[in-house]
Amino acid sequence: MVSTTHRIRDRTLAVGLGLLLLWVALELGLRLAGVFYDEPRATAPPAQGTASAKHTILVVGDSMTWGIGATQGMTWPEQLERKLDERAHESDFTVINGAMAGANSTMVRTLLDEYLLTTRPEIVVILAGGSNNTNYYGFHRWLGDHSLFARMDDRLYGLRTYRLVRYLGRTGLNPAVGGQDPVLDGFGGGLEAYQRWLDETDHPALPAFDSGAAVLRSGRFEQAREHFEAAVHAHPDSPRLHWGLGMAHRGLRDNPAAHHAFERCVQLEPTNPACPFGLGEMYMEGLPQDAAGQPNLLTAEHWFYRGVEASPAFAANHGGQGMVFARSQRQSQALDAFMRCAERSPDDTRCYPSMAVTAEQAGRGAELRPFLKGLAKRSSVAADQLDALEHDVAEEQVLAWVRTDLEAMIDSAQAAGAQVVLAGYPYHNNTNALAAALATERALPFADTHSLFQGDLATGTTRRELFIADDAHCTDRGYGLMAQAVHQALLTSTIVPR
Repeated sequence: MVSTTHRIRDRTLAVGLGLLLLWVALELGLRLAGVFYDEPRATAPPAQGTASAKHTILVVGDSMTWGIGATQGMTWPEQLERKLDERAHESDFTVINGAMAGANSTMVRTLLDEYLLTTRPEIVVILAGGSNNTNYYGFHRWLGDHSLFARMDDRLYGLRTYRLVRYLGRTGLNPAVGGQDPVLDGFGGGLEAYQRWLDETDHPALPAFDSGAAVLRSGRFEQAREHFEAAVHAHPDSPRLHWGLGMAHRGLRDNPAAHHAFERCVQLEPTNPACPFGLGEMYMEGLPQDAAGQPNLLTAEHWFYRGVEASPAFAANHGGQGMVFARSQRQSQALDAFMRCAERSPDDTRCYPSMAVTAEQAGRGAELRPFLKGLAKRSSVAADQLDALEHDVAEEQVLAWVRTDLEAMIDSAQAAGAQVVLAGYPYHNNTNALAAALATERALPFADTHSLFQGDLATGTTRRELFIADDAHCTDRGYGLMAQAVHQALLTSTIVPR
């Protein structure tokens, strides 16, 4: 007769083996899902029947390269490709956008190493370091911090299941990563907020929405659009399905179609706060524009206000108001809005990024620490923000960390036989001078986007014409200037026609 001890041991081993197999299956599933969104992509595939491009340029970077704020086909890599082909009088160039929104220099370095093997570019353009002040993944490893916590954090980050657990558990380790990562993408945050509102207001389950939301989270926006279009055709009076369709169109940067879907959502359910939020974000980012061709902040403010009226508990609309107020130089109102956002949803990362700046500009910095301390016990995001205020990492350390990664990227690209171009950010950033100095040391071309933007502003162009409401990411016109700066730097290349 088998003893009780042996039975317990066997059951424990069986449970452990089952959990291990479950983890392996989940990790493999997330990696297979990654096939749909992690592949570097050509910004403008050649038309059918044409020969493939003769020259390949790979650009790597963060959200400035990924193209937050750009409409369909208007990221700077896409505009650069058109500029190059126009100069060559034929489709001689493919520009591959290998960026990830929110990625710091260590993460961009990893992306480059992967993409060099699959794309074999002749030229590599690098724009990285702008996120290192907010995303410290890899910093402890660079610093030589050999604590168990630091080593485990950096090593385990490569596992998608670990990133999923960190996101769902709000552990405070979550770096500011988005764009192409479905687990950490802003679409996931929007879906989560919407689902919470639906649950709180006792909306019945809608399988067609839930299945489409799962596709949205994976970043497969074309498939999500097809799904929601079919669902809307079958259920034309469902505001939830129109909202999902709007989100899918936004992922594809088809803003006119997204605008129509969100408007229909508002018409069908005026008390739904997510629908006016979608419209407010679109107007804030620049489409549809006002009569002067600028982001329509007044209309954005109107829609965020409509969203707050519909449901004050829906935090995202307060965050949107904060962005509009900050862009309109109403800093005290902006701080109040960001605080309302954080109070209603303490873990919503959209409530915090501009909070410290607006508090300082409004002369209300003394209010921020006690406010964050009040939220820190129930929000790891607030705790991180408080820690950043009280224990700032020295700028010199961040720049040294960025330099290490940039030098490694240059070495990797050159070892793969590619020419290298370094680029700077269009706004004032402490990595611009570093990249320019490194380009001089290594005899590399440098795309000085900041100087080009400053020159354009000096001629009477307003910041609202070049930057969206966060005052960092660009409008289509701003991304056109970035493409121009990189194109000028590429003229030193042996393959780019003058």
